[in-house]
Amino acid sequence: MRRSSIPLSMLIVLAIVGQVFGTSMIEVQVRDEVRRPVWRGAITIAISSSVSDANPNIVKGSDVSGAVQRSIQAWRNASGLEIKTIETARLDVSPSGNAGDGVSLLTMAPTSANTIFFSRSDDSPAKTRVFYNRRNYITEADIVLNPAVQFSTDGSYGTFDLEAVLTHEIGHLLGLRHSFVPGSIMYDTIIRNGAVAKDNIVGTISSSDVSELRSLYQKTADSEDCCGEVVGRVPTSVRKDASYEVWAENTVTGDVAAATTALRGRSFRLAGLEKGKYSVFAQAFAGESRFEVRDLGEVEIVTSSRTAVQLDAPIGRQVDGIVAVGMNGMLADRSISLSAGTQVQIMVAVEQGRNSPTGFEFHSPFVFIDPASVTEIDHADGVRTFMMNLLVDEAATKGNYSICSVDNVGSRSCLAGAVKIR
Repeated sequence: MRRSSIPLSMLIVLAIVGQVFGTSMIEVQVRDEVRRPVWRGAITIAISSSVSDANPNIVKGSDVSGAVQRSIQAWRNASGLEIKTIETARLDVSPSGNAGDGVSLLTMAPTSANTIFFSRSDDSPAKTRVFYNRRNYITEADIVLNPAVQFSTDGSYGTFDLEAVLTHEIGHLLGLRHSFVPGSIMYDTIIRNGAVAKDNIVGTISSSDVSELRSLYQKTADSEDCCGEVVGRVPTSVRKDASYEVWAENTVTGDVAAATTALRGRSFRLAGLEKGKYSVFAQAFAGESRFEVRDLGEVEIVTSSRTAVQLDAPIGRQVDGIVAVGMNGMLADRSISLSAGTQVQIMVAVEQGRNSPTGFEFHSPFVFIDPASVTEIDHADGVRTFMMNLLVDEAATKGNYSICSVDNVGSRSCLAGAVKIR
């Protein structure tokens, strides 16, 4: 995950509410694109007997079976893939460095093998180990819930939400990587229960998650005929350590429909896009510095079409970017979740630098900031924090929407998909 230089006082807040997911997913570089393993045929997940309401690391009274089945069903609905479950007495993740045992296991047993799996990431709520063959087909994927942390389905304070964690890890099992979109279920941090409302914790599969899945499997839940893509190449004449976040928003709604990252001089691909019009944006990062958002223009996708976009502009001006959003006095590097037809007061933290934010905006016609309500407050050292009224139109559709700051010289910085409309 790309990290900004956030001051210690704010890092303390983020450390309380967020933990990083872990995965041992291996990606294979093929020319300019990353070729990732996929499943072929039906997928069977073996549910270990250790994943039950009798496990001492799961709060008593939790709906364990329901959480497992809901998380799997969510991916069935989104993908059209055949995902089966069976029960097993197996407990251990397969060792790395071999071919695995051919059983895709979901386990939470406090065995030596599972404990060692977390030796370098003690605070991760879960990790997934993926095995694949020379033909790049996944042959096994083991999900291990960390036996050293607590889970629940009722929002018990300080625990991880079991359904949210499982939904994320099943995404890895299917071949998905982490996303930089805070509202994505594949975002690489999760908030512990108690820091924010439960609606902000229990993740849902987003449009960008579905597009990522379609890009791998070239199908939807309703059709085998899928999908369009946008391809391009980022500049070579920029800093050697530069990388880009590139994303496409539905031009009509503003929902983040697809997202990817690209390194300097490399191609990018936004795939799995349904027929329609999309606005494409890119934002560069180099070390601890971020640069202004580039609007790459609008593209129209016809099913199964490929549209080329060039990103040959220079890296642009350095900006003081948005690093966190929040509500009720709490900032975090996670999305905030709202309902259509509401007005709420939110907080936005911006890096403290030379250029002052003069306003905040959304690309969507259904989500907007009341400019008269924007007020700077004293909240955390090293960042500038602003309070403002956010209005969500009743016609707003479910999705993740990008909030952007505009500084006193007209440059923009965006946190893509940081506001989720549920």
